[in-house]
Amino acid sequence: MRSFSLSALRCAPTLRIVSICTCYLPEIYANSMLLFPQLKKLMLYDVYICKAANIDRLFNRCIVLEALHLEGVHGFTHLNIHMPNLRKISVASYWKRNTTELIQLDTVQIMDASCLERLVICVHDVPLLIQVANAPKLMVLGFASYPGCQLVIGRINFLRMMPISLEHSLCTVKNLFLKSDGPSLDQLLAFLRCFPCTEKLYIKFYRTGDKVHVLHNEPACPIECLDLHVKEILISDYRGRRNDVIVSRFFMQNTRMLKVMKFGVTNYHNKIWWDTQFKCLDLKNTASRDVDFQFGYLPSLDKFSLDGVRSCLIHDLSVADPFAREIYARFGPISA
Repeated sequence: MRSFSLSALRCAPTLRIVSICTCYLPEIYANSMLLFPQLKKLMLYDVYICKAANIDRLFNRCIVLEALHLEGVHGFTHLNIHMPNLRKISVASYWKRNTTELIQLDTVQIMDASCLERLVICVHDVPLLIQVANAPKLMVLGFASYPGCQLVIGRINFLRMMPISLEHSLCTVKNLFLKSDGPSLDQLLAFLRCFPCTEKLYIKFYRTGDKVHVLHNEPACPIECLDLHVKEILISDYRGRRNDVIVSRFFMQNTRMLKVMKFGVTNYHNKIWWDTQFKCLDLKNTASRDVDFQFGYLPSLDKFSLDGVRSCLIHDLSVADPFAREIYARFGPISA
């Protein structure tokens, strides 16, 4: 891994967008030389930052920063972020092969989230705690997590997507992107209870071998967003397995305001397979009238950051819904 070039700092006082990729950041740069007073967007990809550096000071000196993306950042365990102007943050954490001696990031604390509008988390194979102070403006939340990930937003605490308490909720979130383990309907419903005003729901299944999850057909009590607000649902990586069908049918039969429901598959299938799926899904049995069902081919999402959503779209406020812009754009017709 090459060292960060000193020549890159010549324009630092005037830079507004910075992307640092695949390099080593020595202590001297992190502690005293990286100063970006005009920086609006900072993106770090596969960067090793010397553990002796004051990493909190490095980030917090970007006083007007609005967008922060961290993907595969190593060299320290804790990061405390205090940026009052921060509007968008995305964190992708994963275990790199052949790097067992690297210090792994395990805790991210966002101390001031008063302006935060978008939060996207993608965690694979590593434990990570994401702790966010009260976020009164949060509208977009993406959570694709390994079972060891813990997310805390204000007084809402999730472990493996399951809320530890159901006493609190966040009514500002309109768009949810969830990667469900299994899939598990219990897990999805527990998460949705904490976001009662969700309008768009994106679900991707996290496959855990042949493990079968216990699925409840009826929730213990009504789920507000399904009764009153959710209008669009996209289920990606639909494979037509028993659990896929059960989860899909539940949302069809319990989302009263549903207008559009999309199913994305990553492999082509013949007409017999699709006829079988239409029969199993029972498309006429819905809680909402005149639902527009759409079936299409979604190329594999793994080659993009954050499970199908590129960081450049997450941090582009001109794009109202980064999930729709990225995923729907590649939603092509089925050719049996």
